[in-house]
Formats: sequence, C-alpha cells, structure tokens
Amino acid sequence: MFSSTTTILIAYLTSRVSVRMPTHTPYSSLGVLPIMVLSNRCRLRGKSANELQACKEEVNEFGGYFIVNGIERVITIENQ
Repeated sequence: MFSSTTTILIAYLTSRVSVRMPTHTPYSSLGVLPIMVLSNRCRLRGKSANELQACKEEVNEFGGYFIVNGIERVITIENQ
C-alpha cells in the first residue's frame, strides 16, 4: 500500500504561556495521501533486489512517482 492516513494534533493557546488540549481526542484525520515510491516513508526503500522480487516489485525500481488507484502518477513542474 502506497498511502498513509494524515492526522493533525489540535491545540489552542489560552494565554501566552499555556496550551490547552481539547477534552476529546485531539487528533483529527485529514484523509489519505499517497506516498512517493522509494521515498523515506515507502516500504520498498532500502530493500535488496531479492527482497524486491519477494514483494513482487520491479528489481530496477527508480521511484519518484505516486501510485493512485493502481495507476502510476508523476508530478511535473513547468516553468512559464
């Protein structure tokens, strides 16, 4: 799976020195974001060729793209 649930911690200041945490669960989900293949959060990073084969992944994987709904997606930057 190449995605991760993203959460935030909610807190607010009651004065300049104290932070008040809500009484309910302070973490809220922002949704699921894709993880870039072979980034530091990817489960394939650091695996050997044999380990990649065992995971049924490409041995010569170069990474740098996202997998969204089973489709490889690349983000490109264009200068105008």
